[in-house]
Amino acid sequence: RLPPGPPGGEGAGRPDRGGLPGARRGAGGRRAPVRPCPPRDRHGDPGRPLPGRGRAERRLGDRAPLGPEPLQNGERDDEAIDAAVVKILAAVKERGDDAVISFTKQFDRLNVSGVAELEISRSDLENAYNSLLPEQKNALDIAAKRVRAYHEKQKTEAGCHSWEYEEADGTRLGQKVTPLDRVGIYVPGGKAAYPSSVLMNAIPAKVAGVGQIVMVVPTPDGARNNLVLAAAYLAGVDRVFTIGGAQAVAALAYGTKTIPSVDKIVGPGNAYVAAAKRRVFGIVGIDMIAGPSEILVLADGSTDPDWVAMDLFSQAEHDE
Repeated sequence: RLPPGPPGGEGAGRPDRGGLPGARRGAGGRRAPVRPCPPRDRHGDPGRPLPGRGRAERRLGDRAPLGPEPLQNGERDDEAIDAAVVKILAAVKERGDDAVISFTKQFDRLNVSGVAELEISRSDLENAYNSLLPEQKNALDIAAKRVRAYHEKQKTEAGCHSWEYEEADGTRLGQKVTPLDRVGIYVPGGKAAYPSSVLMNAIPAKVAGVGQIVMVVPTPDGARNNLVLAAAYLAGVDRVFTIGGAQAVAALAYGTKTIPSVDKIVGPGNAYVAAAKRRVFGIVGIDMIAGPSEILVLADGSTDPDWVAMDLFSQAEHDE
């Protein structure tokens, strides 16, 4: 079975290594006593259904008849979300800026007459950076410096750069890595701020040589977060639009009169954003379908309690 979503989660500018992930299918027995292994998740846990399946498959020999089971509440929610996303994507594809404005009024309660009013200028980004407290500015500066240093080293050490050589008979061999022209970055907005999402997506793209970075971030009721905007300024984001949700993903994928279409969309979001990215994959590239966090915090007395607290705080803010 092929895994759901796009093959891999390669970063902007990473060379295409070609090929699709394979799938091995086991041959199940036809006689009643033969019972195939229960489906396992990627961690080898037989207790959970495989990704992309609504339920674990029944095993041969079970008394209950094989066939579809009633949808659980979570599955109904998933279907409702997907149905809503399909309508939003179609509307933005057909009506462009008008649909984006309509959905932004509906979901973010912003009363604007044009998408141009939703774009944040480079000077506003700089003002957001300059307005930060010294300790906030210092933290962003250090984080940005470390992220950039890591990916600059990755570019050369992990084979993400162009190179060639000539053999004795004159044959020239090598690898050519071409950065993407334009990348879209989705940054969550709402109760929590995610400047790290900006730095961790925009800086690697800049290091890779991406021509233009377009960022979208929702600002419900017009509330802008200066840390997020300051991170965009520090990372060198070219254009920022205060839109979010499936309508933002659609605008980046299809393009509108005001918002340019991109080659790839990266960044986390809620269930609507994830469903939209799944739907537009193929029209544009995506990084991955972000799901729930899976983390184990070891607090057995040997761990610095400050680090334990920070790890718990970082998870508690998710889906805010």
